[in-house]
Amino acid sequence: LKEIFPEAKFLHIIRDPRDCCLSANKAWGTNIYRTAELWRQRLEIGRSDGYQLGDDYMEVLYENLLDEPEKTMISVCTFLGCNFITVMTELSKPADSLGDTKGQTRIVKQNKNKYLFELSPYEIRRIEEIVYPIAKNIPYNFEYDVESKPLGYLMFKILTFYDGVAWLRFYIHKKDFSGIMHWYRTVMHILAGRMSLV
Repeated sequence: LKEIFPEAKFLHIIRDPRDCCLSANKAWGTNIYRTAELWRQRLEIGRSDGYQLGDDYMEVLYENLLDEPEKTMISVCTFLGCNFITVMTELSKPADSLGDTKGQTRIVKQNKNKYLFELSPYEIRRIEEIVYPIAKNIPYNFEYDVESKPLGYLMFKILTFYDGVAWLRFYIHKKDFSGIMHWYRTVMHILAGRMSLV
């Protein structure tokens, strides 16, 4: 993208992995441990690519947007080289059609740390073990003293199948024909060996 748009700036919004896993599970029924592995992989790639962009890359914590939306947006505007206006912290229409913020047009400040009440201690610990290599460098407090224990290759593939079934159930429940067709094409590409299971 940077080669095509040399003046582009890249904003990377990062969310607490435990809440991210919980949110995906609530919205689509996907497995929390596979989501943790995807969070780790994607963040690792995003940061690696982002750091190569130097001053054209900025990270923002999702939780900072909730806690201090105006202050955070002012820093984003400074990064982008545009003026901040108050309306930037308001939504003209709902941003989410799923999950706990479905239909909301205001910033839901409480949309964080839900994992503390909705995930078991084991689930929290296991997510922290999976994301540890990259999450240890982000200012999130770990609930447990963990070491890196990645999700194994075979387990990841099994959970990918599980998530595929969850996505299909979601599309069928929503009567989303285009989603069902997208799911079918993805499965056909995977079976033909043209697409990764990640």
